[in-house]
Amino acid sequence: MRRRETLLVILLAALAVLRVASGAAAQPPPPLPPAAEPAKPSPQTQPNPTTPVAPPALAEQRAGTTPVDAPAVPDWARDVTWYYIDVPRFRNGSKDNDPPDTRPWSQPLVATDAAWEATFDTTGVPYGGDLQGVKEKLSYIKELGFGAICLSRVFDRPVEDGVTDRTGWATRPDVSTTPDKGAAPDANLTPGDLMLLDLVRACREQGLRLVVEVPVRLRTPGADGAAASGAVTDISTQVKRWLAPSRGDVKIDGLDGVLLRVLDRIEISERVALAQAARTAAPDAVLIVSSASPVFSTQPAILIRDTREASFVSCFSVAATSDRSRFGEALHRIEAEARSAAESRSHVVRPFSSPAFGRAASRVRGDSPGASDGATAREVRLKELRAWRLALTVNMCLPHSVMLMYGDEVGMTGAHGAAALAPMWWVEPEQKEAPSADYRADFRALVRLMNDLRARYEPLRRGDFKLVLADDERHVSAFSRTSAGRTVIVVVNASDDRREVVLEPGLVEGDMVAVIRPELEPLIPRSQQPGIDPLRPVLVEPKLRLAGNRTLADAAGRISINLDPMSVKLVLTGPDWTE
Repeated sequence: MRRRETLLVILLAALAVLRVASGAAAQPPPPLPPAAEPAKPSPQTQPNPTTPVAPPALAEQRAGTTPVDAPAVPDWARDVTWYYIDVPRFRNGSKDNDPPDTRPWSQPLVATDAAWEATFDTTGVPYGGDLQGVKEKLSYIKELGFGAICLSRVFDRPVEDGVTDRTGWATRPDVSTTPDKGAAPDANLTPGDLMLLDLVRACREQGLRLVVEVPVRLRTPGADGAAASGAVTDISTQVKRWLAPSRGDVKIDGLDGVLLRVLDRIEISERVALAQAARTAAPDAVLIVSSASPVFSTQPAILIRDTREASFVSCFSVAATSDRSRFGEALHRIEAEARSAAESRSHVVRPFSSPAFGRAASRVRGDSPGASDGATAREVRLKELRAWRLALTVNMCLPHSVMLMYGDEVGMTGAHGAAALAPMWWVEPEQKEAPSADYRADFRALVRLMNDLRARYEPLRRGDFKLVLADDERHVSAFSRTSAGRTVIVVVNASDDRREVVLEPGLVEGDMVAVIRPELEPLIPRSQQPGIDPLRPVLVEPKLRLAGNRTLADAAGRISINLDPMSVKLVLTGPDWTE
């Protein structure tokens, strides 16, 4: 009897176990506890997490996507910051394609005489920069946090009679390979073309997007409509060819977009035709059309590059202090442009520097040597460095994608035109001195830091833009970027004095916000580093940290922010910020 009772107990226990197991299988697993936030990598090594990593079979993916499925502007184009390269002046990767009389890389481009610089066009002076050199430095660009590259002077220029495609957008031999070297050409691609497409593949491996700038002519003065239509057809053919190239019957990965630097006017209908050609060839690619107009058309799917001088860079010019009073006016214009872009489903890529208007560092300095007195000149130079940092920081927070020109990240100068296209300031392993007295490794660290902040905070990339404060009398301004209920308020002090700014971000008493200062500071206070000169060019980036604190809203829901001269702070509001 006792044995029978024991067996019954065992049987009931087994049934209970089976019931629990079957119930557990039918129910979803319990939620995992929230994971602890991992330690943030240093900005020096943090890659841009928003940088799109293209799959190996991108050509097949594009073939399976129709233009109807494609967004007006791909997300990757909104998220990335751009690195603009003038290929002949970036890096000499191969001596085999060097033109005759190629200069040593360290030889200056122009004389110090400003009149000589203004008189002679130096764009044709050969230094041997090529696609191989670009390929060598892809990891450098990636480590800085850039997500897209725009190459200039890769294709031959158009002919002058208005027919855009006499050369077929062939790669230049001096930046790719000579006709008698490299892989044998096939029916569609020359050896130089294959080298450019090999660079596309290398960019894919680094998670970088690649766009090539092409100067085109749509018409000549007095040309009729038929000639203009034929030019658009020619350009459309080349756009499709480079976005979706093929070797025989096999599709291969092509460019992620084309930047058309239109040398004549471009009509709305022409933009639509060109954009449609790009979307048909590669729905995730972009067609960037240079434009000086602050007002966009109502046609979507066209990414517009604004080529006007970046007035909000010159706002911080120390040589022309009165220009800073225009910063509020510039932000009002930016707000109107952001609204227009949202309505037309367009997006702006704005160059921080450009060959047409010169290097940002030159505009901040005003191309002047400063005061003659030694102490005063030193003080002016320190203000110039703060102005450059301020200009870059603000631009990285505005509602457009920033395009830095090669060398901006190390403080390259160049007044305008060809002088802005001097050879890149590379520091080779064996070098003991900086390539220029203006070389700034700390600027390079700031570029990496701002790219990291843009990647970390979605509002800085995609958030709606709203002007919060524009006090041109005190030279202080503030604007907000909002996305998914989170807001970053960018507070700017463009004056030479400390300022206190009171914000009303819609908080209630006791709400806590995070305040961070995206500015470079040594880990060891400078007062404890005797002999460190902030004006001395350094070859190695300093060890840096990101300063920050938290503050509470007062009884009226306001917060007070104190700013050092020529500085920026970011105020983070909204739920679930991880800072």
